[in-house]
Amino acid sequence: MPPFNFDSEEAKYLSNLWPYESATVWDIKYGAILDLGVDNFVQRALLGFEELSVWNIRKLYGARPSFKLLKWQKTTKSFLTENTKAKWPHWVFINYMDSCKIPLVCYIVHLILEGIIKNKTIL
Repeated sequence: MPPFNFDSEEAKYLSNLWPYESATVWDIKYGAILDLGVDNFVQRALLGFEELSVWNIRKLYGARPSFKLLKWQKTTKSFLTENTKAKWPHWVFINYMDSCKIPLVCYIVHLILEGIIKNKTIL
């Protein structure tokens, strides 16, 4: 099978579908895994292994909860480091291989919240 051509018409078609499909984002600032829908609306959120209530989601992301800082195709990862000035660090889980990382991220957040991993915080 030939390699996927990201400049092809098929790639352009698939990239235009993204705003109408769901996406998964790790909001590193709060430690939450977000299930996003149309217009980056937060449909569900996990913090560690616990699903956040609608009230908690609204508390973090507003009355109509959305992750407004997601800039699809401009950046898939935004980390706060010495060399960058990321306002809101996050990581977009784009495909199947990225989605496999979600349980690991949930476990690490759980360990931080339980105090098992020291000197790390989640706001």
